[in-house]
Amino acid sequence: MRVWKPDFEFVYLAVLTAEGIKPLSRYEGMVSEGEIRLLGELGLKYRPIERLTLSGRPVRELIFSLDDALIRRYEEAFEGKPLTRSPEAIRLEGELFGYPRCCVESFIKRGYAPNGLKKRDQRILFHWACPSCSETPKLIPLYRRARRRARLEYLKLRLRSAILPRLSAPLAAAFILAASSAPLLANPVPIPDPHRLPVQGDVDGDGLKDSEEPFFKLDPKNPDTDGDGLSDGEELARELLKLIASLPTSPSDDRPYKIDRAMRGLERCSACGELVNMGFIEVVNPIRGERMEIPYVALHYMEHGSFSFKGELHTGRVDPVRLWELLERPSGAGPKGRAAWIWGKLKSLLLKLF
Repeated sequence: MRVWKPDFEFVYLAVLTAEGIKPLSRYEGMVSEGEIRLLGELGLKYRPIERLTLSGRPVRELIFSLDDALIRRYEEAFEGKPLTRSPEAIRLEGELFGYPRCCVESFIKRGYAPNGLKKRDQRILFHWACPSCSETPKLIPLYRRARRRARLEYLKLRLRSAILPRLSAPLAAAFILAASSAPLLANPVPIPDPHRLPVQGDVDGDGLKDSEEPFFKLDPKNPDTDGDGLSDGEELARELLKLIASLPTSPSDDRPYKIDRAMRGLERCSACGELVNMGFIEVVNPIRGERMEIPYVALHYMEHGSFSFKGELHTGRVDPVRLWELLERPSGAGPKGRAAWIWGKLKSLLLKLF
């Protein structure tokens, strides 16, 4: 029997919203009815929203909040509307999602501008902090607290999904009653992200080729090697995007840097219709004497967890191994590889205990 694994990012967003840190949240991945039940336990109201790509293909989102009025406001603004990333849409989303206004305006004008935040702090946020932001440092302790609580909620969901299929019906019912007064449902409700393009030679469907996964100490037959609810390719793409964003823009002789090659023109994303600059960035490694061009539309896809990209002008795939080496990262030190073995052992132990 296939056991549905909850997504930690979903749980984290739910806790942030339940604690009022984010007034409203949007999730574009796959969820189970067990995760939907978690929203009810946290007192959150939710609603599925359908939007359209420019080609007319529907894209489903799940939005949730403590406040019905915010859900209605989002629904009125975006239900059935094309996916666009106009400054007006970004400003409205930033307001509803609780992002500092200065960060929203900075993102509209400069995108992922270097901000001086520690990587571990930027990683737990859902907005890109602007340089010298005075509001984000106040939010970081709240995000850390919510993340700790989310780990506990996530562990409960993982234990439920791992234990219930192994129990008899009476024991399963007792387990559910002890965990919550609400019934546990486990049928997955797919809300796919259209940016996750299929990759040839990818048996487990995690967005990484089987030949690439050993480099990062990942399992080619397991889409979620460390079992944290994020696919291997999704997490690696976002990790590399953050490393690119943190690169200096000043040329150097002894460390990697980047050069922005913006052009006068825009390119439309084939998945969601967002307009991005038609140019590219150049990642330069002066020590190796190598450089790599990455179109801005590819960075947009990496933000959604995909190395493959498709725009009006650029279509292709970012080579994660070559990019990792250009950024001077050690082999096998990917965001999943270093923790996968430990988590695998812990998971086996938990399953044996139950």
